[in-house]
Amino acid sequence: MQKLKYFRKLYSTKHLNFLQKIANVFIRNRRPEPVRQHSFGNILNLEQGNRYRVIKEFVDYDKDVHPIGDTWIYVGTAFLPYEDGLSLFVEKDGQQIMYRLQWRKEEQADIIDNFKEFVERC
Repeated sequence: MQKLKYFRKLYSTKHLNFLQKIANVFIRNRRPEPVRQHSFGNILNLEQGNRYRVIKEFVDYDKDVHPIGDTWIYVGTAFLPYEDGLSLFVEKDGQQIMYRLQWRKEEQADIIDNFKEFVERC
């Protein structure tokens, strides 16, 4: 209480309101609510929360091979328009993983356009 009286003597009400707003931001952001991630649309037509199995091997943008039989749970997708990038978020072995694809003919456009030929729901 003593500190508040000290600040009231030093600063005008206008300044105190501004300082209170800043303090409120820090208090609110101390424990932020979990943000629903990857709600950018479902370009690949997969259902969130379902398990999928790779039925045709493919290579992603990072040159990682996804072999037949590989399984994961679909979390979501995000599209990066200026690089034609598509991030596929999955959960595998309890960890969230991002697979990157690029929607360009010389990269993974065929995989993205025909993704149902590469994975199936299991």
